[in-house]
Amino acid sequence: MGVAIVTAIYILTSAVFLYLVPLERVTSGETFAAQAGELLFGPAGGQVFAWIVIVAVLGSLLGLLMALPRVYYAMASDGVFFKAVAAVHPRFGTPARAIAIQAGIASLYVALGTFNQIIAYFVFVTVLFVGLTVAGLFRIRRR
Repeated sequence: MGVAIVTAIYILTSAVFLYLVPLERVTSGETFAAQAGELLFGPAGGQVFAWIVIVAVLGSLLGLLMALPRVYYAMASDGVFFKAVAAVHPRFGTPARAIAIQAGIASLYVALGTFNQIIAYFVFVTVLFVGLTVAGLFRIRRR
């Protein structure tokens, strides 16, 4: 029930954004959420909506930054990734090698492209692996 409610809120929010901001302005490169906020509440609303988007994106990125090294660690612990990645830092108790791998991947992204390319790589890889995770959950559920 909770997933259905969140999905409905997401769809309704997207519909309101698309109703308020024409599609050609959405693809203009400006933040369409800020444009919608400005249309609803004036210039201050645009600023508030822009900051909401920034905080949401940063929160999501920080969550991934903390979670993904733990995925590498868990995979290594299960024997499906390099065993050395399963090592834990003796003092801090963190998966230091997995964090180093994550930092290396992030550095590679930054070194190889423009901001738009980095976003494209990140979104593609994220969607791909989220899709594989969901497919794996369905497969596990059938067993």
